[in-house]
Order: sequence, then C-alpha cells, then structure tokens
Amino acid sequence: MVTRPRLILVVEDESSLRELIANILLLDHHEVDTVRDGAEALYRIEQRAYDLIISDLQMPNLDGPGLYAALRKRFGESLPRVILEAMAFGLPVVATSVFGVTEVIDDGGSGYLCRPRDVGELTTALHRALGDDAERRRAIAGAGAERVRVHHDGRRYSAGIAAMLRTLVSDPRALPMTAMEA
Repeated sequence: MVTRPRLILVVEDESSLRELIANILLLDHHEVDTVRDGAEALYRIEQRAYDLIISDLQMPNLDGPGLYAALRKRFGESLPRVILEAMAFGLPVVATSVFGVTEVIDDGGSGYLCRPRDVGELTTALHRALGDDAERRRAIAGAGAERVRVHHDGRRYSAGIAAMLRTLVSDPRALPMTAMEA
C-alpha cells in the first residue's frame, strides 16, 4: 500500500489512455498532471518536481526517447538512460517483461515487473514500488545493482566488441551478414 500520495506526470498522446492512467492514479489519491507529448512534459518538469513520470514511447512533437534525451541533457548523467543503468546506479525500476528484461529483473527481488499493455499489472507494480518503505526499495535497488555488476560485466562486453573489431579488420567477410548490413 502507498504510504503517501505522490506527484505523477503522465505523458501520453492518446487521450483515452492518458485519462485511464490518470484516473487509476487519482483513485489512489495521487496528484496527477497529464500532457500529450514530450514537449509539454519538458515544460511541466520545469515547473514541478515529479516523483514519477510515466511516458509513452511514440508521440508527436517529441517522443519518449526524445523526451529522455532532453532530460538527460538538462539534468546530466544523474538520470539513467536504460534499465541496466538505473539498476547499476542503485535505483529501483518498474518495467514491462519484454526484450529480455526478465533475465535482469527478478520481480520483487531486483525490481518490479508487469506485463506489457496491462494497465492493471502496471498499476499493481506501481503500487508495490511506491508503497514499499524506503528500506525495502533500497534493498531491491541494491539487489538490482548487484545483479547488473555480476551478470553484465563491462569488461566482458568490451572484450567481445574488441574481438569483433579485430575480425572485421582482418577479414570483413568473416562477420555474419546481419552485422555487415547494420
């Protein structure tokens, strides 16, 4: 259960979905601001300090990745770029269970998971994340940071990239066709 109301910004261009998400959050006594795109979100973020921002990816004017890039530029390196970075910095994450996320996040152990396009599960995951006390969130964030440290060692990735570059320099035909087309 959420211990106190939070200030949440919902960034969604589809009005029905924007209103649905806002109404669910309002029922839980949160204060909710809504905007239609990333450009409007940037303006609101200048005006208020939000506890949580829920953003769509594809929107007119300024999409989700563009919003993120603008926030990153404005607030610098302290804003994590991807789930792995958030976890590595010891921040608790709420994510949908797509694209290998479940290999990184153990629901309730190293983060909070929900199914994609399931508003009920998103609501539950947000309740859990916002409702956990600070000690529990720190424990989950710490577990996430440790999981990234152990399973996503940058030295291993850089060694793989170095090997691929050596192969490319010595014989470009040795790389898989998809790598050459990219």
